[in-house]
Amino acid sequence: MNKKIQILQKLEALKGVAPSDLENILAFGQFVKFKNRAVILKENQTGSHVYFVVKGRAMVYKTSDDGKIKSLSIVKEGELFGEMAIISNQPRCASVKAIGPVTLLKLNAANFKKLLDGNASVAMSVLASLCHRLQDTNKHIEVLFYESVAERTVKALVMLASARGPYKKKRRLPMTQQELAELVGSAREVVNRTLQVLKKDGVLVLKKGAIEIPDLNKLREYKVI
Repeated sequence: MNKKIQILQKLEALKGVAPSDLENILAFGQFVKFKNRAVILKENQTGSHVYFVVKGRAMVYKTSDDGKIKSLSIVKEGELFGEMAIISNQPRCASVKAIGPVTLLKLNAANFKKLLDGNASVAMSVLASLCHRLQDTNKHIEVLFYESVAERTVKALVMLASARGPYKKKRRLPMTQQELAELVGSAREVVNRTLQVLKKDGVLVLKKGAIEIPDLNKLREYKVI
């Protein structure tokens, strides 16, 4: 079987899609890569493409009038984004940027609509993926309301470290404290206080533009006081 078809079969957004339909997606699509922090989509742009996350993660966010970034959700490996603007024929309602290096399968709007119109299995997979992401967004908002900044910070670090390829005890996250603050929905100064406590407890090491986690299991087991 085509190696690229095997990659697509592992994507949650294309779960259950027939190999012949996956071949159509490959024929229409293009694999693209984005570096850490690269902006993939911008709010209010016309929806011209949909993206399937082959490897990595991305953050969906909105920017307030005063320039502050508010995280809405995290798009994980196997999911898709950018489809809402195409289906609704409305401008993008949020921006998306890479959290670490990201590999995506890019499909233009016209071909995406053709696939939805002619392939029930693709349409159902896209609908299921959209429902899962809405559920994740609701959970994310719930966490922002009911958990402390310290709890949210530890959860975010565990999530990001757990997603970085094959299991390794030691992890390095290429992100600034400001980016982490945006992810957990707080000010950088507040998140920094939590990071300093974690550093003092030997859970992480702060580097310029990165956070190192010597022992992922220790971070997972850390109890916020």
